[in-house]
Amino acid sequence: MTGSVMKSEGEHRKDIVEVCRRIYSKGYVASNDGNVSVRISDEEVIATPTGMS
Repeated sequence: MTGSVMKSEGEHRKDIVEVCRRIYSKGYVASNDGNVSVRISDEEVIATPTGMS
């Protein structure tokens, strides 16, 4: 990808937290419904844990 900057794992984690806050604030999920994940490479995925609030 020419001209693009890769995000660090920490930045991806912050993005996941922000997405979770937004979907909760809009009432799309209860406190610990579902999971949010992001693929950070061909072999790595970061995901929220199941059943945690």
